[in-house]
Amino acid sequence: MSTKAHSSKPGKGISGRSEVNVWPSDTIERTILEQDIRIAEILPNKELDLLVILLNTRDVVRVPLSAYTALAKADAKSLANWQLLGEGYGVHWPDLDEHLSLKGFLRDAMMSEFLHQWGRPGPSRTKRVKVRA
Repeated sequence: MSTKAHSSKPGKGISGRSEVNVWPSDTIERTILEQDIRIAEILPNKELDLLVILLNTRDVVRVPLSAYTALAKADAKSLANWQLLGEGYGVHWPDLDEHLSLKGFLRDAMMSEFLHQWGRPGPSRTKRVKVRA
């Protein structure tokens, strides 16, 4: 008995004679597709070292600009010039030749939140925190 069943879900299909399961095995990708999550708007703020990603679900993702080298070095005009890719699954900054994905933003935001909850600075921060035993 095959573990890969036919489905009407997007992303599953048959290629040639053998079944191919192209439904994403990655949890973040699966969530994006199942919940139809897309980027709706990008709001960069250099002064606050903040990139706000507004989603079509009315959720907000916040990541530090400094987490992305090209964005951290960019001026406000270049940051404001962005384009959605793949119907909102990614974003492109033509002036910076930078392409970033919704999956990456969600992954980075989750990691940042995890580190914040544990009292440790994220990878983009330079401040060191002394941990007492």
